Amino acid sequence: MKSKISGVALLFLLTTCTWTGCSIDTQGNRVIGGPGFGDATLYEKPSPAIGIKDRSDVISKYLSHKELTPIEGVWVWDNNHYEVAIIRNSTEHYREYDYVGVVTDTRVTAWARGQIKLLLKETASSQAYSGVYFDVNHNELGTMYFLSSQNLIEFTLPDSYGNQHRTMLVRNFPKESQTQCIAEAENSSGTGFFVTQDVVATNYHVVREAKQISLSIGGTVVGADLLLKDVQNDLALLRINSANVPTTMGALKGVKCLAIGNSDGARSGDAGLTIGFPLSGLLAATPSVAQGLISNSSGLDNDPRMFQISIPIQAGNSGSPLLDSNGRVIGVVTSTLNSEAMLKATGTLPQNVNFATKSSYLRSILLMAPSSDCAESSLFKQPLTARDMQDHYASSVVPIRVSR
Repeated sequence: MKSKISGVALLFLLTTCTWTGCSIDTQGNRVIGGPGFGDATLYEKPSPAIGIKDRSDVISKYLSHKELTPIEGVWVWDNNHYEVAIIRNSTEHYREYDYVGVVTDTRVTAWARGQIKLLLKETASSQAYSGVYFDVNHNELGTMYFLSSQNLIEFTLPDSYGNQHRTMLVRNFPKESQTQCIAEAENSSGTGFFVTQDVVATNYHVVREAKQISLSIGGTVVGADLLLKDVQNDLALLRINSANVPTTMGALKGVKCLAIGNSDGARSGDAGLTIGFPLSGLLAATPSVAQGLISNSSGLDNDPRMFQISIPIQAGNSGSPLLDSNGRVIGVVTSTLNSEAMLKATGTLPQNVNFATKSSYLRSILLMAPSSDCAESSLFKQPLTARDMQDHYASSVVPIRVSR
């Protein structure tokens, strides 16, 4: 009789796990229930805590008198509900993440000082971190954190209706004079390309915090202003300013715009070409062309916004157009895998592991820009060659010079 009861109990347990869903949470606890079951309740418990009492405690223990990375410091929410210290993860918790964000003060009763609120993992970009956010009920939500300026972190989270809501964190410590500058250089360069008669597309990080932006169009230097920015996708539109009307109009005469293609149609293995101005001041003043393949239709950590490309790029290529075999822009060259970090982590140097933001995101920001007539460069029925690109598209691509 006992064996029958045990068998029934075991069958009931297995059936329960099958019907309601069984899983193991991050702390090794069995969870009964899962998405899609209205009566099931998810296992909830406070996030792991670190022995931190307050802001002064975390500063003295982890942040003072040390060389900090750009993301490290004390940050406060835009609604003042939380204050967290982002520090290097030297704990026994979540070892796959490089940083933890620990609560140093809060107005939310469900949270306490010392609990882990954020998890961050480094990517190929020094301004982007993949990670996890713990909501008010301590549930894990995946997100991307963007260091959009030296003292501002931005990320998006779904609200109770499923709509994406942007959240911002503002740096409290260290002060600007003490923190490591994340700007590329006092004077830096990049590449852009015409999308309307007087508007050029590029990467946002090329012009971030710029005091002055200048473009060289057919040898004529003209000024430009930031028109629109998409920080999360690292895109920006620059408008040529018309302070010197005769010079500007003369430079823009006959300018052709690149046709924006559909990045959704591009696949791994497709050919790709770029044209831009790498290592400005060191290499030739005329645009350089390069070709390769779309290695993957997703970027780092399966980021769907990016292509991984095998096309060689250098400093100054940021903002270069990625063209398909017909001459349409399907991406904007954005970043490369950090060789130093990869050598340290794996013992090997990456070769031609680069990334481009897909043109679908560029299309979105273009919809918000004032349009003007612009003749498009010719498209090709036969596969585009590097020589074709140089001959037909060089005048649509411009070097960008930035002073900070």
